[in-house]
Amino acid sequence: MNTYKKYIRRTNNIKLYELTAQYQELLDLIESGEIEEDVGKDTLEAINDAIETKVVNIAKVIKHLEYDTMIVKVEKDRMAIKQKSIERNRDNLKNYLYEQLLLIKDNKVKTPTITVSLKKNPPAVEVDDVNLIPNEYFIVIPEDKKLDKDSVKKAIKDGEEVPGARLVQGMSVNIK
Repeated sequence: MNTYKKYIRRTNNIKLYELTAQYQELLDLIESGEIEEDVGKDTLEAINDAIETKVVNIAKVIKHLEYDTMIVKVEKDRMAIKQKSIERNRDNLKNYLYEQLLLIKDNKVKTPTITVSLKKNPPAVEVDDVNLIPNEYFIVIPEDKKLDKDSVKKAIKDGEEVPGARLVQGMSVNIK
């Protein structure tokens, strides 16, 4: 009975990986005959119940984090819209100031706290007709190749052999 006493303790403070290790260790002891199956069965069930509780609680945390992620995404989208609105407002005000400063004599307003004036920007190229510009003024960017995994998957599923590719079946945690 002392052999498996270490498995009977409060499971609240035990981590899931410790519980699964204890479960496997006790199962190995039962399979090897060091502990009788009927003696260790109750302990296995208790550990299994604790594992189930831990898994359910972790799944709840995952669901909560998924919800938080969704909220952050919605807020990020909302803030991006708000940012564009603020930027549009700023640009409209700058254009308004530009037009109004053009109308005054010095194109400048100066106070003790702020100075607003028009300045000349560096020269910029304005293209009237891109087709008339000689090729020597163009930068050639090589095409990027991007693998179309969907078409590779379809080809392999249809029985075709695609060198360098294969289908693999993975597993993931599903929480409903």
